[in-house]
Amino acid sequence: MKIKGQTTSVTLGDIYKILGISAVVGIIIRCIQMAKFIDSETGFATGGKLLGVILILLLVATVLCFLVKAYLTAESEKIQIQGVKSRPLGAATAFFAASLFFDFISGLTSMSGADSADFKNLMLTGAMPRFLQSVFALLSALYFLFLAKDYFKGTEGASKHRVLATMPVAWAGFRMVCRFVRQISFIKVSDLFLELVMLAFMLIFFMALAQVISGVYSEGFRWRIPSYGAAAALIAIILSVPRLIFTVISFEKFINPQHTFQLADFAFFIFIFVLVKTVCTDINPYTAYDQKNGDE
Repeated sequence: MKIKGQTTSVTLGDIYKILGISAVVGIIIRCIQMAKFIDSETGFATGGKLLGVILILLLVATVLCFLVKAYLTAESEKIQIQGVKSRPLGAATAFFAASLFFDFISGLTSMSGADSADFKNLMLTGAMPRFLQSVFALLSALYFLFLAKDYFKGTEGASKHRVLATMPVAWAGFRMVCRFVRQISFIKVSDLFLELVMLAFMLIFFMALAQVISGVYSEGFRWRIPSYGAAAALIAIILSVPRLIFTVISFEKFINPQHTFQLADFAFFIFIFVLVKTVCTDINPYTAYDQKNGDE
């Protein structure tokens, strides 16, 4: 029996509320972990196993909630991502684009001291993947600027840029590659583990977003936008805010130098939070979809 998109009793309207509440709880837990139970030099946990279990259970439960709600509800296939006119969403999208441009600049800076003649060394140290990440960050920034313009004006110009739509997927992919080249345990270092999970969710979200906006094999993929997007955003904000707090108050001793504050992750949360709130609550998905497609 088909259950995908068949349930009318489940709605998407409260996903952003669940995301916000889980983010606050997760940030508090993560701040305590970083201050008390994580060795900032190695990234290994020095205690607080129960706290770590609670955080993982929170993430698993919340992400499952996102996935189940979006997969089951009939609202998912009615979500309208294009033709939406919203200044808050346009501003959030532009902010994410700016953060991607900042990531591009950071990547070029990190490559300044690399030996370009030694390709093997560039791959082993992660310098080459980081450079490619920065290149795709620039192209991704351009795409999200087009998308931001659409949200400010209510147009659908981003649908014409099908190649650019895939650039965020490559950006997230090379971010993963940069982390896999590190010779360290992916499980014992919670920062690294959570970042890899976050990037996996980002990859799926960016792919679904590109498919839906470009109209390429988009049927059946709309549910992935609020679900995987919210899942990636939750991990992103839980990692970002504690790092930002400890950086601002000059407690860098609690921050692993390999896992510092990333503006793109923080901006991604803002983008997803506003996107989900806009397309799932502020705009009636049935009305928007039916008007566009002429369905009865």
